[in-house]
Amino acid sequence: MAKQNCNRTLLEREDQEHPQRGGKCVFMKKTILVTVLIFALMLTACGKSSESNSSAKPLDLTGNWAQEGKEFDSSYQAGYISGDRIEIFWMSDGGKTSHLYWSGTYEAPTEVTNEYTWNSNNDKTRTDSAMLASGADQKAFAYKDGRLTYEASMMGQTATMTLVKTETDYMSNGKGTESADTSNLQEIKLNNSGHSILQSSGRTTVLYAVDISNPNAEYAIKFPKILITAKDADGKILKTEEMVLNGIAAGDQYTYGNSISYEGNTPTTVEISVGNSDDDYVAQSSSEMIKSGSLSVANTSDNPGTFKTFTGEVTNNSTENLSNVAITVIYKSGGNIIGGETSYVDDLKTGEKKPFEVSSYSNFKDYDSYEIHALQW
Repeated sequence: MAKQNCNRTLLEREDQEHPQRGGKCVFMKKTILVTVLIFALMLTACGKSSESNSSAKPLDLTGNWAQEGKEFDSSYQAGYISGDRIEIFWMSDGGKTSHLYWSGTYEAPTEVTNEYTWNSNNDKTRTDSAMLASGADQKAFAYKDGRLTYEASMMGQTATMTLVKTETDYMSNGKGTESADTSNLQEIKLNNSGHSILQSSGRTTVLYAVDISNPNAEYAIKFPKILITAKDADGKILKTEEMVLNGIAAGDQYTYGNSISYEGNTPTTVEISVGNSDDDYVAQSSSEMIKSGSLSVANTSDNPGTFKTFTGEVTNNSTENLSNVAITVIYKSGGNIIGGETSYVDDLKTGEKKPFEVSSYSNFKDYDSYEIHALQW
């Protein structure tokens, strides 16, 4: 029994020696111990919660982005995210030239996350007037490990693009992204027009020319339309055709000429009108439309032959690389425009000069002077 008593704890001995005091003390000690443990756990939990709340913020993707490992190469993609918009550009000449590729919606994350995806809706008020822009209605973007990825297509080839954050400012490329308020804008204006009629082997050709202008100081007009209608003496329509031009820059004016042809009688009247749609307006600052004066024509001549040709050189003095340029010959008589014919030059880069030749398949001769104009196409 003595041996067993030696193995008792101090608390057990205290209970036996002081039954009332010992039981109370043991209870108090146990209560204090449990309370301390609970308080310690609360402090630990609160500490973790406070630390988590102080650093837990939604993912922020706003800023400038450039193609990983490609920035300032001869060609790469870069862009920015700001507000509710993302814009991506094709950059060339080491970043000196930009062409809009994508302009669309951006939906910012609202939760703490390391990965994020969203579908961006194409803003076609921006992309429709951009020659190298994607025509897709929607594009999927994904973010993970500091990289923004999406698919880009060009000339039938599709590749996954990877962009990372950069200090380079690409937001300035996207100025003027606001939509046009058409209630305050004016339609394209027809300043002057003229035409000439040729007949050969039962076929009628109508050469026409128009002098048009964009009266809006800050908005370009994409896809202006020319409507030509030939009628007989009774008002019957012999031929009608709509010609859609590439566009006209804000405040710009130029002359364009071409022809329509049909089998049938010579028309008594030829009606020429111009117009544009409400969704054809785009902020000049955000478009890629150049002023017609940025294309200069020199060293021109007319060369007689079975079919006369007009030759010369065209220089691109703008900052845009142009995939096509229209070369239009305007025929005049007594100072009035009486028709025109048009040919094209492909791939005219900024600062580049190229020769051109316009063939006069109508072999029109009833003019006393001519002019040659170059237009972005």
